[in-house]
Amino acid sequence: QNRKKHSVYAMTKSPAFVLATYIQSNSILVLGTNLFVGALPDEPILAVALYDTIGVDDGKGMDGTLKVHRGVQIIVRSRSYADGWSQLKLFEGLFSTLTNETVPIDADSFIIAAVMNTSGPFTLGLNEAKNATDFALNITMTIEG
Repeated sequence: QNRKKHSVYAMTKSPAFVLATYIQSNSILVLGTNLFVGALPDEPILAVALYDTIGVDDGKGMDGTLKVHRGVQIIVRSRSYADGWSQLKLFEGLFSTLTNETVPIDADSFIIAAVMNTSGPFTLGLNEAKNATDFALNITMTIEG
């Protein structure tokens, strides 16, 4: 396949979108239905949203390669505390085995080298308007594309 490659600073898709695409291909979640990027709509109640956050720029390695770890926050909204917690634990398990995965999107190809938790799962509390509980997980990831 002839997919374009870009420098680490010239990515054509946001890291959250690339990770959401990976999640969609490895779970029952569907982008635009119960998996979202950049916003968590009012419906459905059981939903997941990914947001781009600050990452870590580690500078250049000995070989001159720039080392950047992009930040992503994952928010899960669930009616059940146990179900929301379980969903984040499923993500932790999925990410723990992720190594050098290629994620094709349109004409581009992205490689997620690794995903590292920067927090464990935690609750954001009761979302009274939705009668649901919101949870979060913060990660950084090494991505190229």
